[in-house]
Amino acid sequence: MAEKMFPVVPTGLAYLCDNCNKGLAVATDKTSPDGLIRHTCANCGFNYFFKKRYPTIEWRFPSLDEVQKDLVAKETDTLAATPLKVVPDVKES
Repeated sequence: MAEKMFPVVPTGLAYLCDNCNKGLAVATDKTSPDGLIRHTCANCGFNYFFKKRYPTIEWRFPSLDEVQKDLVAKETDTLAATPLKVVPDVKES
């Protein structure tokens, strides 16, 4: 029982233009020599270079304490719902 699944939440992440404060930076297909991705504001055309591509999706995880409590509770519920087998006593000879 080493692996257990738990829910995660996909969250959209965009970069609001620092120049006009109205448009969003959108990744282009251009990169700089050091590997940064060129972005252009969809409103004013201002250019940026970032390590990651915007807009993007990031995954939000619950805290590890919440995950552990949830997994322990589910395991306890599963064990409680599992019927026990009755094994007859074995007499020693």
